[in-house]
Amino acid sequence: MVEWAAMSDQEHSARIELRVAPAVGDLVGRVLGLAEGPDREGASAVHEVRVAIKRLRAAARLVEPLLGEEVFGQVDDAFRGAGRVLAGRRDADVLAATLRRVVMSVPEDERGVLLAIASELPSPTGAPPADWAQVTARIREGQAALEAAVAPTEGCVDVAPGLRTTYRKTRKLGKRALKSGVAEGAHRWRRWVKHLLYQVELLEAAVHRPVVGKKTQKRLTQLGKVLGRHHDLALLSAAAGQWPAPDSPVHAALLAAATALERKLLRKAKKLSKGALGDKTGEFMEKIARRMGDARGC
Repeated sequence: MVEWAAMSDQEHSARIELRVAPAVGDLVGRVLGLAEGPDREGASAVHEVRVAIKRLRAAARLVEPLLGEEVFGQVDDAFRGAGRVLAGRRDADVLAATLRRVVMSVPEDERGVLLAIASELPSPTGAPPADWAQVTARIREGQAALEAAVAPTEGCVDVAPGLRTTYRKTRKLGKRALKSGVAEGAHRWRRWVKHLLYQVELLEAAVHRPVVGKKTQKRLTQLGKVLGRHHDLALLSAAAGQWPAPDSPVHAALLAAATALERKLLRKAKKLSKGALGDKTGEFMEKIARRMGDARGC
C-alpha cells in the first residue's frame, strides 16, 4: 500500500512525503501484469503498457532531487528504453488513426484521394512482435536502481520539491509553446503536462481523495489529450514527406489540413491551460497540502 503524509510548513511551502518503494512497486506490478498478459500484442495492450511506463517515469521525476542527475538518468533511461521497444507498434497505430482524423476534417468532396492514401498505409498488425523480455528487463533495471537510491531514507521521501519543479516547468513550457507555435515546443510541453497529470493521479490513488479541484483535474486531463493529438499530427506531417510523390497536390492538401487542425488544437490548449495551470506554483502546492489534509504514513 502506498502511504503519504502532508503538512504545511510555511505560508507558501508544503511537505509531502511518500514511501517510494511501494509506490514504484505498484506501478511496476501493473506494467509487468500487462507485459506478461495473453493479449499483450494487441494495440490496446501496447498502449496501456506504454502509458504505465510513462507513469513510472513521472514517479521517478518526483524523487529526482533526491536521486541526483546521474542516478535519475540511469532510472529514466531504463524506463524510457522499455517504452522505446514498443514505440514502432504504437506509432503505426497512431499514424493510421491520425490520418483518418485529418481526412474527416476536410470537405466530403475532397476526401477521396486522401482516403486512398490511408488505405495504402501498412497495417500495424503486420509489425513484428515486440521484445517483451527486453521490456520487462528494463523495467526491473529501473526499479532496482531507484529503490537502491532511496533505501537510506527508509523509503520515506519528501516529493514536494519534485512536484513543485514539475508544475513550474509545465507552466513555463506552456507559455513558451503557445508563444512560438512550434511543434517541438508543444511536444515538450505535452511531456511535462503528462508528468504532472500522472503525479497528481498517483497522489490521489494513494490517499483515496482528490488533491486538486475537479475542474482543474478535468482540464489537465483534457490538456494532455489535446497536446497528444497535436503531437500525432506533427508525426503525420513528418511521415508524409517519406510517402510516394511527396510534392504532389494530394500531399499538399493533406499537410494543409493537418496544419489547420494543429492550430485549432493549440487554441484549445491555450484555453484549457488557463484553468489547469492558472495557479502560481506556491498556490498550487498549498492547495495540494490542504486537500491531502490528515493523510499520514511516513
